[in-house]
Amino acid sequence: MGQIVFLYFLQKKGWFGVKRDADWGTGPKNFLRELFEGKHGTYKNFFNDILEPLFYEALAWERDDDFYSRFNCKIPFLNGGLFDPINNYDWVHTDILLPNDLFSNDYKTKEGDNGNGILDIFDRYNFTVKEDEPLEKEVAVDPEMLGKVFENLLEVKDRKSKGTYYTPREIVHYMCQQSVIK
Repeated sequence: MGQIVFLYFLQKKGWFGVKRDADWGTGPKNFLRELFEGKHGTYKNFFNDILEPLFYEALAWERDDDFYSRFNCKIPFLNGGLFDPINNYDWVHTDILLPNDLFSNDYKTKEGDNGNGILDIFDRYNFTVKEDEPLEKEVAVDPEMLGKVFENLLEVKDRKSKGTYYTPREIVHYMCQQSVIK
């Protein structure tokens, strides 16, 4: 779930689904939904055939041009351990067949929303990528939550060895203000 939350922020920046010769930021803002709908390749099981290759290959392995042929688009290499297989499990030879409707379905909620799958629920939220001031004014799921989730997904020894810690926006804002040459 933490990996999917992280991807919602990055897709909002347009970093996924970028055409081979296009600039970063020009990808669809709903790339995960497009993957689910089969717009970047067919699949039988969304988790096993789409998400695992996205997590443990496309995002985890560095490629010269960032082009990922399985989805016919650019996918950025993200270093830092979030997309390393947990406990080094062999995702290529291990089938985890989660039902596709766990990710999206046509169930009508009591609130009148369509779908109660993971993507259905996350699609209802605004994952903002605006971090230019210390206090977020837009009502949205913000990157600070992402940083805290990411930091807590890694084991303490991994955090220390990789130097992976989230710095709250107030501290970053203060440091940036103090570093301005006068």
